[in-house]
Amino acid sequence: MAGRSGRLPPYGRRLLRPVRAQRPHRTRAPCLHRERPGGRAARPPGPPPGGPPPPPGRQRRPPPAGGPLPHTGGGRAPAPPVALAHGRGADRRDWTDIAADLAADHRVYALDLTGHGLSDWPGTYSFAGFRDDLCAFIEDRGLAGATVIGHSMGGAAAWLLAQRQPALIGRLVIEEAPAMVPLEPRRGPARRPDGALGFDWPLVPDTDRDLNDPDPAWRARYARITVPTLVIAGGAKSHVPQEQIAAMAAALPDARLVTIEAGHLVHEENPRAFLAAVREFGV
Repeated sequence: MAGRSGRLPPYGRRLLRPVRAQRPHRTRAPCLHRERPGGRAARPPGPPPGGPPPPPGRQRRPPPAGGPLPHTGGGRAPAPPVALAHGRGADRRDWTDIAADLAADHRVYALDLTGHGLSDWPGTYSFAGFRDDLCAFIEDRGLAGATVIGHSMGGAAAWLLAQRQPALIGRLVIEEAPAMVPLEPRRGPARRPDGALGFDWPLVPDTDRDLNDPDPAWRARYARITVPTLVIAGGAKSHVPQEQIAAMAAALPDARLVTIEAGHLVHEENPRAFLAAVREFGV
């Protein structure tokens, strides 16, 4: 679920104000359905202040100051809020161009999910945990009714939240999100890349376990996702099974499916078409 190396400019541009100091982009995790080569310059590893060095292959970060999840904001009140959830191995900066456009008429919150970027790296992860990240972020900031846009892993976290607490989400946009159908073939052990990473490596095997053996109740509860939902698929170039995305969209009570032939990274590869679909949806 990684983006392409070196594509995104740093935050700090017009309409976007960083909440925490920005760091260079780093190596990304493998995609949910197939490893994608490439990455970004790594942040030098280091122990948390006052703590012992992390074990080999693990970097632990202290909880960020001022809240559990660092984020970048744009736009002004009373514009309606939009929360952006990135894919596995990415971070809030993955949404730079999309956030800049949406900030013209929305309050935009692009966050780092746990184990990514500047968030805490606790060492154990799950899709349910990322769902709970989103829940806490929306509740803590009084954003109930926000539009939530999620890519891949972040999209799955968003639809899991929508089926559990639909009152928190006004509109839902899920881009290339897994439908939580067991992977076939099953995902085997992944090899950790050399060097420092911008995400906590254990999240890869942990989320692979969820993908291999997802909770069947998640699929059984598709019909509980009653909020208006836009499902964006990447078409034939995507590594994600498109028939599963289409079947999930058909099972949702109030969903429309849009296919943009851009592969897994629709918002990066074709941001104009992605934004057109989102704007037509009423965001």
